[in-house]
Amino acid sequence: MVFLSLYGANSLMAQKVVGQASEYAEGVVLDGLSSEPVVGAVVLMQTSKTAGLTDGFGRFKVAKAKDDRRMRVTFVGYKAVEIDIDNNGEVDRQVTIRLLSIDQEETTITSQQSSTEKTRTMDIGVERMSIADAKKLPAIFGEVDILKILQLKPGVQSGGEGTSGLYVRGGGPDQNLFLLDGATVYNPSHLFGFFSVFNADAVRDVELYKGGFPAQYGGRLSSVVDVRLRNGNKDSVVVSGGLGLIASRLSVEGPIKGIGSYIFS
Repeated sequence: MVFLSLYGANSLMAQKVVGQASEYAEGVVLDGLSSEPVVGAVVLMQTSKTAGLTDGFGRFKVAKAKDDRRMRVTFVGYKAVEIDIDNNGEVDRQVTIRLLSIDQEETTITSQQSSTEKTRTMDIGVERMSIADAKKLPAIFGEVDILKILQLKPGVQSGGEGTSGLYVRGGGPDQNLFLLDGATVYNPSHLFGFFSVFNADAVRDVELYKGGFPAQYGGRLSSVVDVRLRNGNKDSVVVSGGLGLIASRLSVEGPIKGIGSYIFS
């Protein structure tokens, strides 16, 4: 199966606008080492104080006034970056901003908790897993399978030996919603259910909602599996692959000049 991930820089996020603005500054914020998108970075116009946040793909689009000259990008754990922005009366070009992490010494914070205090969390029933963590777990015939790994989570059972169906807290496999970058996947398995359709080489992370999932994930009763693809390499063409006992894989990724990147897997 072929996955194609095109990465652009047009943001659909609503931004906070102060005063009248005639132009927009838009682009993408990436990690300086891994080139992965930085989600939730703050983009601030120094003069008009117009601000916005990067979306799930690191993209931003912030309205700016004519007297804005500099833009500041900040995120927790990264060094702040200030860049000059063009003010020739035209809309700025899409820019790529790379943030570098702050090198800090290890800091240990300890505290004592009384027996009467209770720990509260807002992410009840959510399991998050990166592909790097998934590859550390034992894999069937040496091939990493996303759905097989999710079967190891609490409250999740398989439909039988060698099958990729999910039975979450007593629900059936047809009561699960599978998403691939927001698109619904109606049949998440192939080869008679022996493997899933998600190629681990193209996956960035996975979220499993076992209950209390948000309203935008409506339409299923049991669970939601949200799979997100990673972006291709934006600097050079990279080819990787492998040969297994029952399967082979090949992944090709690289930059698309002036647009973004691609990944075939």
